Amino acid sequence: MSKILIVWELGNDLGHLGSLHPLIEELNAKGHKIFLAVKDLSKLERFIWPTNIRVLQSPVHIPHSRQFSTTHCFADILAGVGFDCVQNLRPLVMAWISLFDLIEPDEIIFDHAPSALLASSNRQVARIIFSNGFVTPPPNSPATNINLTHQIDQHILDTRDKNLVKVINQVALDLNLEQIKYVSDIFNVDKIFISSYQELDFYQQARKNVSYVKEILVANQYIKPFWSLSSSQKIFAYLKYGFDPVIPILDALSKTGANVVCFCANIPDQLRQKYHSQTMFMSDAPFDIAAMYREVNVIICHGGKGLISFALNYGCPMILVPTQLEQLNTTKQLEKINVAVGIYKDDSSEKIETKVLSFFSNPNHTEAAKLFAYRTRDQSDLLSVKEAVNQCEEYL
Repeated sequence: MSKILIVWELGNDLGHLGSLHPLIEELNAKGHKIFLAVKDLSKLERFIWPTNIRVLQSPVHIPHSRQFSTTHCFADILAGVGFDCVQNLRPLVMAWISLFDLIEPDEIIFDHAPSALLASSNRQVARIIFSNGFVTPPPNSPATNINLTHQIDQHILDTRDKNLVKVINQVALDLNLEQIKYVSDIFNVDKIFISSYQELDFYQQARKNVSYVKEILVANQYIKPFWSLSSSQKIFAYLKYGFDPVIPILDALSKTGANVVCFCANIPDQLRQKYHSQTMFMSDAPFDIAAMYREVNVIICHGGKGLISFALNYGCPMILVPTQLEQLNTTKQLEKINVAVGIYKDDSSEKIETKVLSFFSNPNHTEAAKLFAYRTRDQSDLLSVKEAVNQCEEYL
């Protein structure tokens, strides 16, 4: 039996734990002792876990103020989560070192955990990344513009990268960790697994020695979606109240009389009742995603990798409403292959309605989605979770 520590440090929502859950179940079934350090403990209740795993709170940086600026490279992301100065980064890394010393794992598996990666850089232990491509830049690579909507001079990117490298290397010097040349060098580990299709990997052209893992639907205790008896196509919407385009999207859907099941997080009860109808079921509680994909024809969501991967697997076209940079880039990628239409923050209500109506009157998106699912159904380089676990064990 080996001790395996699985860590999640950054990111929101359920996608991170949803991707890790099958991995944890498989490792646990093989008899390994699992420790799980997570950013948001409240999200654990959304899944059914093996009873013998040990759960801990991840060390996380708590910003005292939020600086709103355009993100252009991965260094910009890290600057906002504790990597901006030695005084913020050093205690964060020290906390991870203490956690590693207490557990003494034989292997560490990281999902979006850059300070944990830094803290483990000098440990004689197997290190595996199991995450999504956008938050895992290729090791030993210079700064890359990750913002598809804003061009920027490479010299500016290099400067931002070097500024962060100075902070990281000072902390590394203080704590006897490995020095780096690029920010991406933090991700220099034994093995990288990307939980997604290769086509959705932002860095796919620069990748070396990575494996792509097929996501699987996780058992949960949510209610099963139920559509009306209408013969029209079934639409599932997963939206967050408070983001500007959400209400115009609900307005457009209600005008079409579409056959919709919608989970809208945090929607006020008055608005939920306003849009609830015979053909549009509104809920402020999540649904069983596995049951939903057995019936649905169209997905409307913000662009989380889990929902998108499943939609592509089932051949469902999408209306995407990105709220952050990763989702924005994913939306642009999927628009290029015609499987999705993007609705953006600056779109007017009239433009949103036009996009929604045009989507449902155009069969090309459905045809493109079905073609993608057919083309990738036997993708030879897409590992199962079981195969990924077998490879993880080879590093023990």
